Amino acid sequence: MPIVLVVLKTVLVAPAVLVSVLLWLLVFAVLPSGMGILGFLVGVATWMLLVVGTSEQLAVRVLVWARPTTAAEQIVLGGLMTHLRALEAAVGREVLVCRSVGTRTPPVRLVGRGALVMTPWMVEAIDRGWLTLEEATALVVHAEGRYQIERPPCEVAVLGLTLLWRLLAAFGRGIGSIGQRIPVVRFAWSARGVVGAVAVVQQVSEGRVILGVLAGTIVTSTYLLPTAERVKAAQVEAGADAIVVRHGLGSVLVDLLRRYQLPLSLERVQRLQAKSLDGDWMRHGTSLELVRS
Repeated sequence: MPIVLVVLKTVLVAPAVLVSVLLWLLVFAVLPSGMGILGFLVGVATWMLLVVGTSEQLAVRVLVWARPTTAAEQIVLGGLMTHLRALEAAVGREVLVCRSVGTRTPPVRLVGRGALVMTPWMVEAIDRGWLTLEEATALVVHAEGRYQIERPPCEVAVLGLTLLWRLLAAFGRGIGSIGQRIPVVRFAWSARGVVGAVAVVQQVSEGRVILGVLAGTIVTSTYLLPTAERVKAAQVEAGADAIVVRHGLGSVLVDLLRRYQLPLSLERVQRLQAKSLDGDWMRHGTSLELVRS
């Protein structure tokens, strides 16, 4: 993995882990003494099980709020699974369907060691013909490419640990989208650095060091994380695009993105339409014609 990507991942994950640990400690601290200690021990034991991969599939269903596919959905996805097996892509993963979809939810993604999570829209799009099998395959291959580039260690354990951070971030985005319409709030947001510094000094001077660190981390992350996220997303996207091209699906993905009028830079079009050095589908000793037959 490129050192730049390692640094970006650290910058993005470290604040989330730090704030989440502090939030969990605060939650356990406000509980009655017996319940707080018991909750802490249960939480640590559960997290350790997730680190080693035990009960990961159940944890994925809870953390990303997904369910197994129904019999009807399995029939709809049968052709796609055949394509993926021919390409040896996402092999051995359990297909799950999101119960709740937000604006930032990708149509398909790989989670943990053994889950392939789709949105209900993707299943419906395949069923209704809004997506061809080649286009759906390109989306899954791109998702696997993102996973291979990022190589998230102990992903499900990190998802569980940072649950409170993600809830806090979602709440902040909701408040922010409303507050941006109010001039006073826009001004306060632009001056959040000064306000945050004052809050940190005040908390530390009054002996509440943990709250000071928490406030400082949150305010600093509002400046640092968006920039790091954009740079990381560009790095991961470029790497995943290269994997799509190697499978001979670059032009298919370009046509799909254009048809749905999704953002597509000229540089990315050229990158996706570059000729694969390994050949198209024949790289794996098969072709779409053989898969269909």
